[in-house]
Amino acid sequence: MPDVNISYDAVKGVTAQLNNAVTNIVPQLTSLQTQVNSMLSQGGSLWMNATSPALQNSYQQFNTSLTQAVNGINDFANQFNSIIGQMQSMDSQMANSINNPGH
Repeated sequence: MPDVNISYDAVKGVTAQLNNAVTNIVPQLTSLQTQVNSMLSQGGSLWMNATSPALQNSYQQFNTSLTQAVNGINDFANQFNSIIGQMQSMDSQMANSINNPGH
């Protein structure tokens, strides 16, 4: 089994899927937050004087954490893209050194 195997197109495909997931999920989380806020507000479908504000605050914290986690997916996509970029550069440099010894 090889120690290194890189399929640039496959990595680019995965990173595109990761970025697309963030693009799709974050707006859904924002929409859900709006719906929960409406539901838990005075006059909403789940209003209790003391409980609803506590639930709203708790959900807001949860949603913020979840949104940050989802946005972290982009960090992995960027890291994967950086790795393949560096590997492509290294591959070209090594080939150039082999093809042009002494330069």
